[in-house]
Amino acid sequence: MKDNATSPESYPEYHFAIYLWKYCSPIMIALGTVGNIFCIVTLLRKNLRQQTTVIYLVALSLNDLLVLYSGLLRHWIIKSFDVDVRLLSELSCKLHLWVVYMSLDTSGWILVAVTIERVALVWFPHASKARCNRTVAACILGVLIGSTMLINSHLIYGIGDVTNIENNETVVKHCYYESDSYKRFFIDIWPWIDLAKFNAIPFLLILIGNVIIITSVVKNHQKLRRTVVPQGTRKRMKKVNSMTATLIVLNTAFLLSTTPISVYLAFYEEWSENASHHTIARLTLSWAVVNLLMYSNNTLNFLLYCVSGGNFRKEIRHLCKRYPAAHTEATRATTLVQIQHISTHAMPTVD
Repeated sequence: MKDNATSPESYPEYHFAIYLWKYCSPIMIALGTVGNIFCIVTLLRKNLRQQTTVIYLVALSLNDLLVLYSGLLRHWIIKSFDVDVRLLSELSCKLHLWVVYMSLDTSGWILVAVTIERVALVWFPHASKARCNRTVAACILGVLIGSTMLINSHLIYGIGDVTNIENNETVVKHCYYESDSYKRFFIDIWPWIDLAKFNAIPFLLILIGNVIIITSVVKNHQKLRRTVVPQGTRKRMKKVNSMTATLIVLNTAFLLSTTPISVYLAFYEEWSENASHHTIARLTLSWAVVNLLMYSNNTLNFLLYCVSGGNFRKEIRHLCKRYPAAHTEATRATTLVQIQHISTHAMPTVD
């Protein structure tokens, strides 16, 4: 079919993509902000913070906030106000690219770390309980974050403001490849490295871990039915199973939300080569969809916790009951002080 349109903007797919960016992004940022802050507050309550897994989940919520405000917010500002934070200065270009790639990678590897911890607890329950503590969790998080910062550090020196002489004129390209060799690396090689570290390797590790965890949980349930287990042990196992269910749901959501954008980035150069205007419009829409799907993982973790975690829901109920009660007590105390104040000043004095 012949492409008679003069530009991709002539097609409805392009305008629908802009619509998605402009109107879905602020809603997702607002929901993600409230949800992740509420997650952190709930996870740090006394009954939950004793579990080392909570250290990882709190770090995940903080990282989700960083992803939303470094990545999704930029897209919304571009589409709504035609301002790109990467073009404000060379420093903002380098730092923003680095932070976005680093924070996106960190999300997946935090889930890998907590999955491996749960596998260790399932396979070696007694030995793992002694070794899986807050200090170890903090050290693992430090290594993960340091590694993602290091592996993406080439963006800091590989991309920036480049000055060229074209037709006897000085042309400055902002946030561009510093050299032709780096351009070839970024276009031909980097997408596959990014696919491996962002999605493929975490996908494989999480999938294997989930299979091991689910198999072990099923065996434990069968064992519980056949034997008489003390009430205290049963409660502890319920708590572990609740956290395990939450982890499996988070892992599944991560895999489903990040795979499409990884595939898109890996094959974009092939799809866009000699593409018609209509194809580019479709790719623009696809880019918006896969991005919003990816950011939905950072937005909706709170709902996933609520759906999958019985202990999490229980803590939310306690939290909701606590604040109205505190508000009622404060109101009563204020009213009592006011009554005492009125009574004191209203009583007649005897001269």
